[in-house]
Amino acid sequence: MSARATSFRRLPRRTRISSTTGLAPLVDVVLLLLIFLLVSARFDSSRVIEIELPRAPGPGAVVPSSGEQRVLTLRRDGSIAWNGTSVDHTQLQAILSAESPESRLLPIVIHGDTGATLGTGLGLVMFLRGLGYSECVFQFQEESLKPPGS
Repeated sequence: MSARATSFRRLPRRTRISSTTGLAPLVDVVLLLLIFLLVSARFDSSRVIEIELPRAPGPGAVVPSSGEQRVLTLRRDGSIAWNGTSVDHTQLQAILSAESPESRLLPIVIHGDTGATLGTGLGLVMFLRGLGYSECVFQFQEESLKPPGS
């Protein structure tokens, strides 16, 4: 062999790196995903409370509250009646002001004659709201809802 050939040393042979990856990193990733799923999942079951709601009366039904009738009748000429007795606005204000605060939560039924105007009825509602009555119900008869001439 020549001098040149002897000057080269043989390098140790490199070992080949295996191209397969180990299972340890894969197991780590799966465990991290499992922990993330357990932390982000909601396992509480929603509880349902059954409530029996009261039934509303049918249309046009007058519901007396605690045995007393609370009906305001609006007549064709603009006059009003409280439970069948003719009153004016000052008398109605005195009657309603004498009632207990709890009764202001109960509805007042406004019954109108066929010739009563909507503006008068809405004015009566505004008057009642000014006295602290927020629940007013209009009662109509079926024939009064038909347009004239039909």
